[in-house]
Amino acid sequence: MGEFSVPAIATVADEENLTDVVWANAERFAGSISFRRRIDGSWVDITARDFATQVSAVAKGLISAGVQRGDRVAVLSRTRYEWTLVDYAIWAAGGSTVPIYETSSAEQVEWILADSGAKAVVVETAAHRETVHGLTDRLPELACVWQIEAPDGSGGAAAIDELIALGAGISDDAVRERARSVPADDLATLIYTSGTTGRPKGCELTHRNLLADIRAAVAARASSRRPIATSRSANAHCSCAETVTLSSMIFMANGTTSEFSCPNSASSSRSSRITTVPCRSPSSLRVLDDHAPAPRTRPPTVAG
Repeated sequence: MGEFSVPAIATVADEENLTDVVWANAERFAGSISFRRRIDGSWVDITARDFATQVSAVAKGLISAGVQRGDRVAVLSRTRYEWTLVDYAIWAAGGSTVPIYETSSAEQVEWILADSGAKAVVVETAAHRETVHGLTDRLPELACVWQIEAPDGSGGAAAIDELIALGAGISDDAVRERARSVPADDLATLIYTSGTTGRPKGCELTHRNLLADIRAAVAARASSRRPIATSRSANAHCSCAETVTLSSMIFMANGTTSEFSCPNSASSSRSSRITTVPCRSPSSLRVLDDHAPAPRTRPPTVAG
């Protein structure tokens, strides 16, 4: 078998990890808009400072729940803002993300949770939670299940609110210390194949892998005014949300904002969409799903 190699376009220091950009942007570009999310038909701005505060608050909840460095935390959800928020919070808590397709069967969910050794899972809907609850007797390592959408009529809290409340006793310094303890070669995400030829297989991507990928994309962007990439794959399969979110945060210094358009109900026929749009710079990156049309004009901004 022949092997080919080329010099690295960018280097990653041993002590770096994917959360560094969250804190750096909060300090350097605190008021810049990192994300916009559509809530009840209106667009709400989320600044770099807001995002860092939310990541830290959710990470505190994960730490309080017992997530340790190296633990795997699964995310069973469509692409949406909370997906990205939880992803970074898992990394800040020292964990690794295990994405699962929101359309996966109970058998597939069981296999991925068991094979990855996930200690916790964040699900999107009540149906997802019911699926996981039906498997818990066969998943002894799974200790916690949180639901992104607030359970109807049960009085329960949505995952983000629940985790923030759970971590109220954890200090900001504890989160930063945990985040700093994660080196570049630690596992960032464990992505499973579709299982076409057998059981899905976990593909390991480290913090170094993803950081090198993004820096190579930034270097390519510096020599071209064309879009870097257009992807129509779900984040559960190719870690698209992680790559796109990190890219948009790096580009934020040049005025790039990521927009999350997600239906209010999981039963909606419209798919979720992420679009990265420029505020002060040429278009750099766009990610759309197969069904949602690209916006023709920039949506209005609503302060959040």
